Amino acid sequence: MLQRVFDQILNRRAIAQETEAASRIAADLISLFQHGIRDERQLLAMLSGTKNFP
Repeated sequence: MLQRVFDQILNRRAIAQETEAASRIAADLISLFQHGIRDERQLLAMLSGTKNFP
C-alpha cells in the first residue's frame, strides 16, 4: 500500500523516482505511517500538496 501511495504521489507531482524530492516524500510517507496514519486516501491527500484531508 505504501508503494502504491508513493507511486501515485510522484505521478501527481511529476517527480522522478530517483530524486531528492522523491526521497523526502518517501521519508514523509513512512513517518506518517509510523505515526498512525493508515488510510490510503488520507496519506494521498496529505502528501499530494492539497488540503483536502480529514
